[in-house]
Amino acid sequence: MVRCTLKRAIKALSFCLIFVIICTYYSSQSVPNKNFLQRKSLSIFILSSTRSKTIQRISLFFNELRLNYVEYRRIDEHFYENVKTLLPRLIILDYHPDENLRSVINQYEIKLLILLNAQCTDCTKVSYSEMLFENVSYPTMDFNRDVLKPVIHTTKSPFRLVQHNKIIQILRFDTVLPYFHHQQFERKTKCFVFRTTDNHRTDTIVYVHSRTSSEKLKLLFEYHEKQLYLSECLFDYWFIWPVMMDIVRYLTSNEYDYHGLKRYVQVDIDDIFLGDKSNGYLISDDIQALIRSQLFIQNYIENFRYRLGFSGYYYSNSTNEHANEANRLLMTGKTVLDEKDRFTWFHHTWKHEKLTNVTNKILLISSTETNMAFAQKHQLPLDENYAVAPHHSGIYPINHIVYDVWHRFFNFTVTSTENYPYHYQLPSDRRGFIYRNISVLPRRSCGLYTTTRNYTTYPNGSHRLERILMGGRLFRTILTNPISIFMSHNVNYGHDRMGNYVFAKLVYLISKWTNIQWSRDLSSSELARKYFHHFYPEEQMPIFTNPCSDRILMNLWNGNDSLCTTFPQFIIVGPQKTGTTALHAMLSQHPDLRPSRAISTTFEEVQFFSNNTIYLNGINWYLNQFDPDEQSMNFEKSATYFDSAVSIKRLKALLPNIRLIMMLTEPGHRAYSRYQVRCQQ
Repeated sequence: MVRCTLKRAIKALSFCLIFVIICTYYSSQSVPNKNFLQRKSLSIFILSSTRSKTIQRISLFFNELRLNYVEYRRIDEHFYENVKTLLPRLIILDYHPDENLRSVINQYEIKLLILLNAQCTDCTKVSYSEMLFENVSYPTMDFNRDVLKPVIHTTKSPFRLVQHNKIIQILRFDTVLPYFHHQQFERKTKCFVFRTTDNHRTDTIVYVHSRTSSEKLKLLFEYHEKQLYLSECLFDYWFIWPVMMDIVRYLTSNEYDYHGLKRYVQVDIDDIFLGDKSNGYLISDDIQALIRSQLFIQNYIENFRYRLGFSGYYYSNSTNEHANEANRLLMTGKTVLDEKDRFTWFHHTWKHEKLTNVTNKILLISSTETNMAFAQKHQLPLDENYAVAPHHSGIYPINHIVYDVWHRFFNFTVTSTENYPYHYQLPSDRRGFIYRNISVLPRRSCGLYTTTRNYTTYPNGSHRLERILMGGRLFRTILTNPISIFMSHNVNYGHDRMGNYVFAKLVYLISKWTNIQWSRDLSSSELARKYFHHFYPEEQMPIFTNPCSDRILMNLWNGNDSLCTTFPQFIIVGPQKTGTTALHAMLSQHPDLRPSRAISTTFEEVQFFSNNTIYLNGINWYLNQFDPDEQSMNFEKSATYFDSAVSIKRLKALLPNIRLIMMLTEPGHRAYSRYQVRCQQ
């Protein structure tokens, strides 16, 4: 009797403890997180005691490359234990390793990249004024509104590349690497270099010459097999990023090969007839300039075509006669080959309407039929499987009616968005997914917006745009992504015609400065097959994120903040046969706690995160399982979450701050209880 009473007391105390925990106040607003993003399984350790600016740059670049890495601040038992268990392929240090670390590295055959900086005792500080500069010519393009013409510029550079080395594969420069900064560096700035002595046998890759002695000062070299030293001063220059890609490839024995050297690109231009809405209509000369730009790019990308998004309602309905003239030129042409046939077209809704809150299938079918009839009437050469929603509306967050109508009635199989998994995350964190037989490809940022219409008034100066192109973010986008889809606007091809210039120059520089090979122009369905079946098959299943964490997503979802309080505040995750049903029943009796609605197939369990079929019903379906009462605390119980790895990943993405309750019992009793249930079944 005493023993039973003691057990009841322990259970009561446990219940009270759980109740206190879940009633503790915490914010219902979720914080965007990136932990659920798929990255390459290759393991890299970064060891830095200060997390310098260089280490931060490397971390950001590894994010662009989708590489897994772990950062450490110090060497301790935890670090050594992880080395032994995870066996990283590469360790990056910003200081020289001691004997203990070298011993472990040699024992497990781990490759090293050591950064040369002020902590390097064998290094020499050399200012740029002490380096020997040499003239170097490089191909580029200067901005010109009317003519796209390659030019050769000359600059002075101290950086030399050893020809026919075994590491560098991406860069095409033979001897001298050009550098360019729109803000000149200080001649007194120090660069840490390595002077080779007879006792050091090294293999040099990048170096400079001393102005006074012509001595070779090493900036990138190999010391012993697969141990590279790299001067941090190189991280101020554009060529470090293709060099870093080659370094990672070399040190990991080609395990990371940046998806080969072939790249695919697609450039969409939306709102082609909407000049009046954006005050940026295209005139006839702009259409001819667009054709010239396309012909220029075709010198490097076979059969390249701009893709034009059309909303047929606005054709010839402009109040501006210049816009109507340009539209007529596009549609009827003045040559044997109609101008419209020079481009590929895609559906962009009839009246450029947002699809966020579409609830009437009939109206959506009718408006889409009208736009497709317009395309048929004017014989537009369509990418028949591709459609894009204005403002990314209805695509993510998902409106399942849009997907059903597009696929079932019009056979659209591909679209694109820049909003998944979050709008406000870095472009390198954008991903794709497949939902109801429609492939959603991620869009990349190109630095052009509806407000960037003139070269001289580009935000923070035109030099910033040039930096993006000449080895900067846009240049790296092509380097690090096998497939890049860009969305630009019709206004970018009028005014100063910056769109023509940006994409022509980007393709030209990639072709001339690197060994990247452009693929011929592919249809959107071919691109989708390559993206999801060849490059990123793990992205096919969507991972729903919380719109409440992103104002743009919130507006595209419904803009109703009250829905954010409907999400559960805690979840009972199991495991089975541990008393979770009893706990659920007891908590449901509390007036301030509201359980999820009962479901006919799974009873009191929602099983949203563990069941793929249920999960694909989407966020709105999940919220409909709860009462939207701000005065109470919602919760759910699904014992199937406990041993489901995908459930934890999905929970982390949608509810990163959720509190989880697990019921733990003696394993033997639980197994026997489960056995009895199976026997009864």
